[in-house]
Amino acid sequence: MKTISRRGLLKGALTIGGAALGSRVAGPFVRGAAAAAETSHFVHIFFPGGINGLFTGCAQQLRGQFDITDSNMTAVGNGVFTDKSTFGTFPQFALDHWGAIGVWHHANLHTLKSNLNGGGELAMLRSTGNRSYLNDLAAAMGGGSAFRSVYMGDRPPAYREWDASNGVNFERLSDLKSLKDRGVIDQAEYDRTRAAVLQQMTSV
Repeated sequence: MKTISRRGLLKGALTIGGAALGSRVAGPFVRGAAAAAETSHFVHIFFPGGINGLFTGCAQQLRGQFDITDSNMTAVGNGVFTDKSTFGTFPQFALDHWGAIGVWHHANLHTLKSNLNGGGELAMLRSTGNRSYLNDLAAAMGGGSAFRSVYMGDRPPAYREWDASNGVNFERLSDLKSLKDRGVIDQAEYDRTRAAVLQQMTSV
C-alpha cells in the first residue's frame, strides 16, 4: 500500500480545485484536460500556514528543511523558486507571469483553537468586522461560477464562520461528487479527474 506524501496530498487538492473552476486549471495533472470554449478564470490560492513558502516563491530559503533539495525545486526567474512537482508544472505562461507578494501581518503567534482572536492567519484574512478579504475579493471579481469562494480541509479559514461579502461566502469543497451534482463537471470529467486525484496523491 502506497503512502500519501505532503506533495501528493497538495497535488490531489489542486486537481480537485482545478476541476471546480474548469478542466484547464487542472491541466497539469489531468491528462487531456482542455476546453477551447471555456471562459477565463482568475484563481487565488491562499495558504494559511505551514510551509506555504515552498509553493509561493521562496523554496530556496527552505533548502535542507522538509526534505527540500535542489532536485525538487525549480527556478521560476527573478529570484523566485517553487516546488517542481506541483506549481513547477504550471504552463510556461503562468510561470513567466509569476508574482510573489509578502504580507507583514505583525503577528508572532499562530491562529489556533486556543487563540481564535489572534495570530497571523486571522490577521491576514479579516477585513472589517467578521468579513474576510478573500470573500471580498471573490465578490468583487463577479462571474457566474457555481463555487465563488471555497476552502478545502477539515476546518474553515481561521477556525471561524465568516459573514458573507455581498452574498459570497466560503463553501467547503471536500469531494468531486459535489462538482458533478452542481453541473461543474460531467460524468466523463468526474471519472478522469478522480483517477488523476488518486494518481497524484499516491505518486512520489
